Amino acid sequence: MTQLMGRPILGLPSELGARSPLADLLTGVRTALFTLAVVTLPILALWLVDPHAEDTAAGAFRLACGLWLLGHGGPMARGAEGVPVTVTPLLLTLIGAVLLHRAGRRIGRRTLRRGRARRRACQALCAGYLVVAGVAVTQCSAPEAPLRAEPLPDLLAVALLAAASLWLGTRSAPEGSGAAVTAVMARRVPMGAAGAAGEADEVDEIGWELDQGEEGDRDGPGEGGAAAGWWRAVRWPGWATPVGAWPVVGRAVGGWLLGMTAAGGTVLTAAVVVGGAGTSALTLGGGTSGYLGLLLACALLLPNAVLWAATYALGPGFAVGTGTVVAPTGTRLGALPDFPLLALVPGAGHAGGGGDGTAAGVVAGLGWGVVACGLPLLAAALPALLVGRAAAGGERRWGVVATATAGCGVAVGGAVAAAGAAWAAGGALAARRMSELGPVPWQAGAAAGAWLLGVGVPGALVVRWWLTRAGAEAHAPSGSTGRIWGARVRVGVYRAVVWAAGAGQRT
Repeated sequence: MTQLMGRPILGLPSELGARSPLADLLTGVRTALFTLAVVTLPILALWLVDPHAEDTAAGAFRLACGLWLLGHGGPMARGAEGVPVTVTPLLLTLIGAVLLHRAGRRIGRRTLRRGRARRRACQALCAGYLVVAGVAVTQCSAPEAPLRAEPLPDLLAVALLAAASLWLGTRSAPEGSGAAVTAVMARRVPMGAAGAAGEADEVDEIGWELDQGEEGDRDGPGEGGAAAGWWRAVRWPGWATPVGAWPVVGRAVGGWLLGMTAAGGTVLTAAVVVGGAGTSALTLGGGTSGYLGLLLACALLLPNAVLWAATYALGPGFAVGTGTVVAPTGTRLGALPDFPLLALVPGAGHAGGGGDGTAAGVVAGLGWGVVACGLPLLAAALPALLVGRAAAGGERRWGVVATATAGCGVAVGGAVAAAGAAWAAGGALAARRMSELGPVPWQAGAAAGAWLLGVGVPGALVVRWWLTRAGAEAHAPSGSTGRIWGARVRVGVYRAVVWAAGAGQRT
C-alpha cells in the first residue's frame, strides 16, 4: 500500500514532454501560413480597394504566392517570354527566418540534446512547411500567374531556408542538464515506495541519456565543437593561439554586421531626405491603391536597399544594370526604371550622373561619398574593442600574435558574411540590361575584409595594449605609478643623450 501514498507523476516537464510528429507537422504548416498571410493580406486588401482591378481574387492570391516563393530565394519567371526575376524581397526572408528560428528554438528546448527526437521534430516541421510551399508552387504554375514558378529550384530554396533557420534555432536553445532533470524527476517520484523503484531507475536512465545524448552525436569536448576541433587540428603554436576565441570572433562579426547595417540605414535615410523618392511616387502612383502598392513594394525591398547602401559605404558600390556602377568614387548610369527606391541613386535619371542640379547631385558634389566611406571606420571599431577586451581579460591573456590571429579570423568571417549578404540582396529583373542588380559579392567581401584587416586588427592591438597597461598600473603597489613614469622619463633622456653623443662622434 505504500506505493499509493506517494504523489503520482501528473506529467513530465515540458523539456521531456513527448510530442507527436503530426503536431510538429502542423506547426510547420502554421508557420508557413503565417508568413504567407503577411504578404497575402495586403495584396488582397489592395485588390479590394482598387476600383479598376482587372484581375480576380485568385490572381491576387497567385501574385502573393509568387512573392512568397521569391522571398525564400526561389527564382521566378515573368511574362510570356519567361523573363527571369531573382531579386529576393528580404523583408519576407527575414520574417520567415525569424519564425522558423523560434520554432527551432522551441524544439531545442523540448528535446534538450541533439539526437533522434530533435531530428524527427525538425524533419516533421520542415515537411509541414514544404506542404504549403507545394501549394504555392502549384498556384504559380498556372499560365495566367503573374509570377511563374520553377518547381524544383523553388522547393529547394524553401527547404534550404527552413532547414538552416531550424538548425540555427536548435543550436541557440539553452542546453539543459540531464542531472538537473533527474533531480527534478526524482523529487516527483515516491522514492520510498517499493513499487516505484522501477520508475526511479527509469528516471536515472533518462537523465543519463540526456547527459550522454541519444546517439552520441555531440560536438565533442571543448568549446566551439567541430570548429574548435579543426582549430586544434591545425596545431597553432601556443603563443599564436587565442584561447577561447571562437565566441569572441562570433560576437565581433555580429557587431560588425550590426554596425554596417546601421551605416547602410544612415546612408539610406540621408538619401531619402535629399533624394527624389517622393517625387517618383507622386509620378507613378495612380490613386490610393497605386500609392499603397508602391509603399508595399518599397517595404518588401527595404532591407535590400539598406544592404545596397551599406555596400556603397564600403566602397565597391552596386550596379543597377549591366555596365553601370554606383560608388563613392563615381556613378555611371543608364536609363533606370521608374521606381521610388531607384530614384534615390545619385544622378538617377541622368546617364553618367553626379554633376546634375538635383539634390542628390549637390550632395555628391559636397563629398557625401567621402562621408559615407567613414562609416565603416566606425563600424570596425566595435569588433576591435571586443577582440581587444578579450585579449586583455580572461584567465589567459592573448599575446600580440594571438590577438592579431583573432582579428584576422574576424576579418575572414566579416568578408564571408558581407559577400553572402551582397549575394542575397541582388538579382535580376529582366533578361538583358536589368539582369544585374545589386552589389557584386566578391567585391563586397573583399572590401569588408580590407576594412577589418586595416582597422580592426590594429584597433584590437591598441585596445589590448591600453587595457593591459591600465591593468598593470591598477595592480601596481601604492605609490609605484610615479616611480614607473619617472623611470620611463629617465630612460628616454638617457637614450636621447646616447644618440646625440654618437651623432657627434660620427660628425
